[in-house]
Amino acid sequence: MEILKKTFQILPKEFRFSLILIFFSSLLVVVLEIFSIALILPLVTVLVNPSGLGFLNKYFDFEKLISGLSQNEIIIYGISLFLIIIFCKIIALILLNIYKTNFYFHVKVKMTKILFNKYLNESYLFHIYNNTSVLITNIHGEIGLFVKKILNIFAEIFLDVILFFLLLAILLNIRLFETLLAISLFIIFLLFYYFLIKKRLDFWGKERQKKDRLRLKHTQQSLTGIKDLKIYLKEKFFEKILINIVEKRENIAKKVAYIAPLPRYLLEVGTAALILIFAIFFTRTENFSQSLPEFALYFASFLRMLPIFVKLFNNFQTIKLGVPIVETLHTEFTRKSDVGEKEQKNIKTNQMNFTKSIKFQNVGFRYPNKDATILKNIDLEFNQGKIIGIVGSTGSGKTTFLNLLTGLIQPTEGKIFCDLIDINQQSLEWKKKISYVTQKTFLIDDTIKNNIIFGEAEQFNSAKLDNSLKLSNLEKFIGDLPKGIETIVGESGTQLSGGQIQRISIARALYNSPEILIFDEATNSLDEKTEKSIISEIFNLKGKCTIFLVTHNKNLTVNCDEKYSVENKNIIKI
Repeated sequence: MEILKKTFQILPKEFRFSLILIFFSSLLVVVLEIFSIALILPLVTVLVNPSGLGFLNKYFDFEKLISGLSQNEIIIYGISLFLIIIFCKIIALILLNIYKTNFYFHVKVKMTKILFNKYLNESYLFHIYNNTSVLITNIHGEIGLFVKKILNIFAEIFLDVILFFLLLAILLNIRLFETLLAISLFIIFLLFYYFLIKKRLDFWGKERQKKDRLRLKHTQQSLTGIKDLKIYLKEKFFEKILINIVEKRENIAKKVAYIAPLPRYLLEVGTAALILIFAIFFTRTENFSQSLPEFALYFASFLRMLPIFVKLFNNFQTIKLGVPIVETLHTEFTRKSDVGEKEQKNIKTNQMNFTKSIKFQNVGFRYPNKDATILKNIDLEFNQGKIIGIVGSTGSGKTTFLNLLTGLIQPTEGKIFCDLIDINQQSLEWKKKISYVTQKTFLIDDTIKNNIIFGEAEQFNSAKLDNSLKLSNLEKFIGDLPKGIETIVGESGTQLSGGQIQRISIARALYNSPEILIFDEATNSLDEKTEKSIISEIFNLKGKCTIFLVTHNKNLTVNCDEKYSVENKNIIKI
């Protein structure tokens, strides 16, 4: 029941009524199924012993209903009614299947949207501590399995349980002792079998999830680092690792496939034996012709119930294997996002102005669950409109300082102010003022234009685009391209040079008309000539915005208005 409760909690609220509607719609199918089976008794009776239909008078005035009808007419009407019910059942099943398919489609899309949105709006620290392969697997793997293996299975179980008990009622009404004996034997066998494999199902479910995550993680790493793989001739090494993961994952699937049909095979053998015993019993009765309709109904019901019995057991196996899926998604969907709550509270109508300075007041930071302090006791003030150079060795805390400055992370001590307003109290307004150019530029596999306007394809400003191209010295480069600004850059900019990639990144930063422009080791991977060119372009932006130039190379900061050094967990003016 716990897994059912968590499944209902994961399901978006707007779909819960639809799920209940599916359950109740299933009842109609069950009723039609029972009617089609129940008609077997009168149909066989009229064929074998027409006078035996008198038992129907217990339920309604059957004799009056058939008065004036010949035996052939009764048979024709009976078979017609049977076919109509079968036809109605088929139509009901088709409509129910269409409704369920649409329902599962919309649930999957909605859950994907919710979880993706949740991850995008998590804090930057969340993404530092969580592997992207796990997040991607949750979005594109676990949600699909949840809809297919959990929601769909629960709907099937509901339908099959009702049908099973109604068929059982028919069987008990015909042969009480024999039915109880047969069902008891089947249940004892299945319970024994279930408890025998229960721990294996738990283990396989968790291992399947781990291997899916590892498979995606290793594939991502291999393809992202394809250049290094080829230079160091490590294709076989990475291929071997992936194949090993895939083999272990598929080995789990193979074992599940081995055990899935076993209950059906064993139950079929048991059913065949029971049918033989019951058939002998029925044929040895004094008046077999009168017992034949009852025999036909009994075994039609029994044979219809057998696949349901097996299907129910297999579905319970699937649910057991799917427990890790439900546990993972329940954790993800019900986990509260601190940053999300804070971001909502931080949205204010008053506009944040930056006309004076940015002030760090006794700021310190250390990462969660770690004792080491990265920065401490920082008391600095940066004036608006200046070019500020910040130098420091690798690992000194430069990137942490920039993460604090941009509001990606919040100080564990002290506060950061913009014109006396705490930036973390208006983080959305603050981030709108900032553009950021990094050493490793993120480019989408799209056109140069879409990489510059970055998410504003439907309402971009052509004047701002032209200005950003001019300031970043991209005009000539783009003019020489056959497709110009509509040229596809390739995955991660593989079809461009390092300098071209950095200029696109600068153009993107300038397109947003930032008040604060940050360069984080932006020229570190470039050759000396390109580096000098881009540094010159950066200094040409003086007066247009406040610039933070962060680098390990002191020579690049010679012409900065103010220079600082990150050392000994502090930032000092030089």
